[in-house]
Amino acid sequence: MGVLENWVKIELQELFTTAIILVLIGASFEAAVPVATALTGNPNYQSAAISYLDSSIIDMSNFFMSLTKANYLISKAAGFSYSGSLSGYIATPFISEAPKAGLSPLIIALSGALDNLGNTILLMDAQKMLLIFFLKTIPAWFFPLGVLLRLVPNTRKIGAAILSLSIGGFLIFPWALIIDGEIYKVLQPGFQGTVPGSPHIVDPESAFGIQDIGEPPGIGVLCNKAMPAYTIIGEYLWSVMLCSWLGPAAGACSAIVHIIYYTSVAGFQISFTSSLQNYASSFNTQAATSQLYGMALPGVTQRVVVAIALTLFSAIMTIILTRNISIALGGEGQLYGLSKII
Repeated sequence: MGVLENWVKIELQELFTTAIILVLIGASFEAAVPVATALTGNPNYQSAAISYLDSSIIDMSNFFMSLTKANYLISKAAGFSYSGSLSGYIATPFISEAPKAGLSPLIIALSGALDNLGNTILLMDAQKMLLIFFLKTIPAWFFPLGVLLRLVPNTRKIGAAILSLSIGGFLIFPWALIIDGEIYKVLQPGFQGTVPGSPHIVDPESAFGIQDIGEPPGIGVLCNKAMPAYTIIGEYLWSVMLCSWLGPAAGACSAIVHIIYYTSVAGFQISFTSSLQNYASSFNTQAATSQLYGMALPGVTQRVVVAIALTLFSAIMTIILTRNISIALGGEGQLYGLSKII
């Protein structure tokens, strides 16, 4: 009888403790509203956490688009090359140049920056998806399951652990992100490439002032359907088509066709040579280098470093506090290895 009495007393004590825990959790949620309102202006702290993630994703996405456009403009100048020749019996004058090929290192630097920034955007998106998962599943599944398991003697420890994980995902993680957001707001105006007062911070069409040299000269002619047909047929087929029916005069006709064909092709090349020389040469290499190394690449570094540092902060804060709550509730202190991440 004494054993049964002790068991009943213990279970009543645990039932009372669970009730106190639920009251304290409810009070924590209520206390979070005025604090969130004072800190962020938004009474919904979970919405405020999502707003921080959205704003940082928009900022980095716009910066990514601006970098992509800059990469395109520089690649257009660096990848441009031309050649021209004038046929001759003894010697054939030939010119071939790639005037801005030296810009290739900038393209390599931009490609690496785009990769790093893209991975960081994915990291922020992953945090957003994780937060939304917590907000959707914890109230409906994990929190009730934790309360139920804590009321059963044999599953009390795992129930307390699930309760602590629920608190960590539903309360601590959003608040860690809010703190991240407040730090981000302080640091963001100092990021390279920002536009003061702009809701999107970065203009995705800016390309950091990199010069657009436009389309190469002669695009309208080269892209005309008649031009490929003219060159693909070639002088021999033109001779056959135009001269084969002339009989004895076919030889003279063929010679004239050859002269006209080579003269037209050579004349086309010569006429565009000076324009092609000036096309890529007009690209301001010094200004592009200054803009990229002075603004674009530092802007990427600032965003990537800050985003990773804030992500680590929120993860460490969530895991440590969740672990401590689990111990306080009588649950698993190690959270099955999660605390070893610290």
